[in-house]
Amino acid sequence: MILHYRNQHFSEFSDVDIPFSTDNNKPNTIAVVFGIEDYKSIPSASYSVNDADIFREYLITTFGIPRKNIYFKLNENATKIEFDKVFSKNGWLSRNSSSSTDIIIYFAGHGTPDVDKNQGYIIPYDGDPYYTGSTCLSMATLYDNLSAIDANTVTILLDACFSGGSRNNESLLAESRPIYIEVETGNIPENTIVFSAASGSEISSSYKEKKHGLFTYYFLKGLSSGADENRDKKITATEMNKYLNSHVPSQAKTMGREQHPQLLGSDLNRTILSY
Repeated sequence: MILHYRNQHFSEFSDVDIPFSTDNNKPNTIAVVFGIEDYKSIPSASYSVNDADIFREYLITTFGIPRKNIYFKLNENATKIEFDKVFSKNGWLSRNSSSSTDIIIYFAGHGTPDVDKNQGYIIPYDGDPYYTGSTCLSMATLYDNLSAIDANTVTILLDACFSGGSRNNESLLAESRPIYIEVETGNIPENTIVFSAASGSEISSSYKEKKHGLFTYYFLKGLSSGADENRDKKITATEMNKYLNSHVPSQAKTMGREQHPQLLGSDLNRTILSY
């Protein structure tokens, strides 16, 4: 198999960029992968396209998800219309899911808070953090729509934060500093778990040396058996969360940052990967 990733030469690959093969075959799993680096009108989210590209390859090669089962959009193709098309109550996820379906959602890009509503929003390519209600997708709406979908499990990974700051500590709002407020997590459906790159008011950082978001880099490294604490060839959500929080905060400190990934939901012992 010849591996080719967007705008990346083999000499530029980090140690997590070649996914490992397994015997997994998951025809009943579907996934949505959005990566937005070059936004229409706000600062960029460094390495988000690379994050999404590589994560998709892990879904195919390591998780065993058929390529045709993955809804994949980058940059200018990841618009608000695409968000609505996929996540609405009668959208792509709903139409392609049944009670036996496992869903994986991955987003790399920017999030933003709505100060008045104290809610977090993820920002599409054409989103405007000044008009979150009409141009962005609130996590509360996402959870509400997912709760109406007939699915076995839902796993969400967000390499984004809701502080109002970019991966490079730039404000998403002109002439203001990042807001650094803690937003409400919302009502997460019972069958859903959420890995979030940062806690509360923290910023989701980039990892320049690895050309990834800091969270995504260590998540991928954890999949490569690093998170399999008891070496039973199964990685649970709890194991992955423990691995992330034993590596991301210490690396963030070397960058002068505070970053603590979160795991939200109730099914915390769910196996996210067998190999």
